[in-house]
Amino acid sequence: MRCACGSASGSSVFFVSPGTKRQTPRAGNIAESNCGNEGNPGGCLAEVATTARGRSLVAPPCSPAPALSLNWALARAQHPARCGLRAMDAPGAPVPAAAPSSARKELKIVIVGDGGCGKTSLLMVYCQGSFPEHYAPSVFEKYTASVTVGNKEVTLNLYDTAGQEDYDRLRPLSYQNTHLVLICYDVMNPTSYDNVLIKWFPEVTHFCRGTPVVLIGCKTDLRKDKEQLRKLRAAQLEPITYTQGLSACEQMRAALYLECSAKFRENVEDVFREAAKVALSALKKAQRQKKHRICLLL
Repeated sequence: MRCACGSASGSSVFFVSPGTKRQTPRAGNIAESNCGNEGNPGGCLAEVATTARGRSLVAPPCSPAPALSLNWALARAQHPARCGLRAMDAPGAPVPAAAPSSARKELKIVIVGDGGCGKTSLLMVYCQGSFPEHYAPSVFEKYTASVTVGNKEVTLNLYDTAGQEDYDRLRPLSYQNTHLVLICYDVMNPTSYDNVLIKWFPEVTHFCRGTPVVLIGCKTDLRKDKEQLRKLRAAQLEPITYTQGLSACEQMRAALYLECSAKFRENVEDVFREAAKVALSALKKAQRQKKHRICLLL
């Protein structure tokens, strides 16, 4: 008994049960043969097809004859590779685990501002839970933390930068592939506030064009510190108010303005949670715009 199926060369492949008389093949047709497989009384598991060039090809069967169906099923179970069956399709093979529908999101956030404005203290309190009592200028440090936004866990890669002029040429190296920038200033240092618009915002827009920005007013607890107030007033200065911070935010067209006190952990969690929300929202918007452009091209 035999069955025919189409092959890539245009020839047909026949299954021949043992004892069938061998016939002389013609170019482009099938060479029928005894398999000589004494252990397989039901039929041959490999067929020889003779092409027009006289080459013999071993082709896996595709549609076994009824008489071979039982032995063919057994052969598939015992020798999946020889019967054109992938290992993962073999009976009893483990089913591969499905890939997760959505991978854990990672965001890169860079924090900039004048030296001593409170950037490092904010990061250390949020990531390590400890407030540094003494000022130690940082060069470039990376912190990692997790935050929950909605029902999603988001990994925050937070990059601290040096605000001193000595590092102006190195700092731009931190801006690559940034999802959001935090610009910080000290509410008790009017110069650091002025530098937000004079220095930091222009630098960020130059190296991170289109990246969302959040403005942060740090050290709000010092607004009530009598010693700090005395020093400011001796220089005929006043603390930066919330209204002034909001005004700078509007001039920059920043996404958000927040204030915090790292020393007393006031609004520290909110700063990074809201920053993550802004960054994720910007990513979704960019993805929608990309899909829209693709649709227009199609």
